Amino acid sequence: MNNPSPMATVHSGAALKVGTALLRTMELFISNFGRFLVLALLPLLPLLYIAWATWSGSWSEAQRHFTSGVLALLFSPIANAAILYGAILQMRGETFTVGRALRVIVPRLPAIFGITISVSLATAIAATLFILPAIIVICILYVTIPACVVEERGVIGSMDRSGVLTRGYRWPIFGLFLIVTIIPMVLSELITSVFGMMGGAAISGLFSFAWQVVSTAFDGVLLAVIYHNLRLAKEGVDVIDIASVSAIANVFD
Repeated sequence: MNNPSPMATVHSGAALKVGTALLRTMELFISNFGRFLVLALLPLLPLLYIAWATWSGSWSEAQRHFTSGVLALLFSPIANAAILYGAILQMRGETFTVGRALRVIVPRLPAIFGITISVSLATAIAATLFILPAIIVICILYVTIPACVVEERGVIGSMDRSGVLTRGYRWPIFGLFLIVTIIPMVLSELITSVFGMMGGAAISGLFSFAWQVVSTAFDGVLLAVIYHNLRLAKEGVDVIDIASVSAIANVFD
């Protein structure tokens, strides 16, 4: 590991603010754009195969939508976890490789899958009441994956930890959630429509998949920024002090 840069905490703040979090996310995302895209692409490659099977006539649209939804639900958290690792190291002033980021999360995969299922069930149960309870649950459990990966907690421990960290900051998280959910959805529909008219279903699907990779990469970096800012605001812990990431990485040295 490289020594943390003295400039690593320049952008730290005392609270979680929507504008500041987005600007910091964009800065980190652009500075390591290629690696973040690859970390998002690799776990999501099965979705591209499903899209190809649909274009070739092997799958129906109904099959594609269902299978793609399930796989995206399972594999997107893996991409987020790997990107989270890289983004936190980047904030620490250290470098990371795609291979290391993927290897580091391997021991956490059972917990990540457990968290994905548990959070999805909690959100689905809340959604039976109405959309607002589901959004509240999402905001409460927003940093469950970082708690799992960085602090090496289990499923229940990570969910409890997220509840503690997000308490008092759920409105800013709600605002960020809306921005990174609604805008990508609108753009995805626009891209699908435009390229569908220009080049048919295959071209439309390809660009839709590419946009999904980009948005997943951005979401992973934003997750790291939110987690870092919450720990700084609640505990005064900055990226220099988040040592668990390095401890996990050292297992593979």
